Amino acid sequence: MNVADPIGSGFVSSLARPGGNSTGFITDNSALGGNWVELLKEIAPRTGRVGLMFNPTTAVPLEFYMPSIQAAASTAGVEVHAKDEIEGVVAAQARDQGNGIIVTPDPFNAANREHITLMAARYRIPTMYYRGEFAEFGGLSAYANDFGEQFPQAAVYVDRILKGCQA
Repeated sequence: MNVADPIGSGFVSSLARPGGNSTGFITDNSALGGNWVELLKEIAPRTGRVGLMFNPTTAVPLEFYMPSIQAAASTAGVEVHAKDEIEGVVAAQARDQGNGIIVTPDPFNAANREHITLMAARYRIPTMYYRGEFAEFGGLSAYANDFGEQFPQAAVYVDRILKGCQA
């Protein structure tokens, strides 16, 4: 089963000690939102306003990332606004200096990664992406789990579980 927020969904009480027969890999960590803000601010120190790009019909619920995004934004002195369309977000952020964009995990954003990176580059907006593939298309920076490293480790993990390892 794929669950974006196992704690919030009530499946486990803690990621460190899920209890029962629950186990798995974290692919979307809610704390990543704060890391995106902090890294964007490091890359573009004059960033004062950040637009979040997402599609409300397909995205991981924004509430999953918002607590860490808002905490980091508050510390960094950054204002956060959520938007749900590519050209509107980029054009709005391009109007003023000191704006940036965070592209959040979303199938819509993944399907449109080339268009998103081209628009951000055209308008010269510092943008932080949730997957490395965006950087491969020319995006400024990405901070994410490396699935190419994570998933091959699953076999070792499953082997340990089948042999009775508890921790």
